[in-house]
Amino acid sequence: MGTGTMVRAMLATAVGVASACGLVGCFGTGGKSARPTTPVHDREESRLPPIYPGTTVSIPPSTTPAGPASTIAGDGTYRVGVDIRPGTYRSQGSNACYWERLRGLGGTVEDIIANGAGTGPQVVQIAPTDVAFKTKRCPTWTPDSGASTSSTTTTTSTTSTTPVTLPEGAHACPATAGPAGGLSQSAVGSSATSCQFAEQVRLAYGASGPAGPSPRQVNAVSPVTGQSYTMTCSADGGLVVCSGGDNAVVYLY
Repeated sequence: MGTGTMVRAMLATAVGVASACGLVGCFGTGGKSARPTTPVHDREESRLPPIYPGTTVSIPPSTTPAGPASTIAGDGTYRVGVDIRPGTYRSQGSNACYWERLRGLGGTVEDIIANGAGTGPQVVQIAPTDVAFKTKRCPTWTPDSGASTSSTTTTTSTTSTTPVTLPEGAHACPATAGPAGGLSQSAVGSSATSCQFAEQVRLAYGASGPAGPSPRQVNAVSPVTGQSYTMTCSADGGLVVCSGGDNAVVYLY
């Protein structure tokens, strides 16, 4: 074979190899030894359910605060129009039930519009203009739209079924002890008298003997001032009226 013929044969072989490599990937860019191509995702698919046009989304309504209650349960001072509704209420009463209608929250006698105490059923009309209503040791108060009320404070003695009407301006006091001499309740008749002192007068008068129309003097110590005062007491019907001390007026029944 001549030299020219050999050169042409070698060139033909090289071209064939190159063509074959281009088809099968002799240098690792194709064929079985090539690394597989991994597709690249442009975005992460959302796992939330799709929202289609026209879809209605329900939003839970906000919780509305409860309004004033129509019943009064438990001891406490309740603000009218805030904690309780105005209106007429009834309680079955108890031997220590006591209530007050209040025009203020200063804790003074002047804040009391009307009050009451006694063992029988209690009825009170709370006006929209009242600031608050205070109750102690009374069963639950419930609405009583058919009840008739009076502006005069009345109460019932534990020794009699006859209601005792307190004079105008008097305020019943909560009992701090049991009956004494047949008298279970006391009331104050002046702004200079405290309920604590009225209760001491009741206990002192009851310990001195049965109630009677004849004037009788008793000495009682005021827990407020710490001083002893002399009170003159006499019964007027079912009510014992005591006066003395430093312009103190006390009613016992």
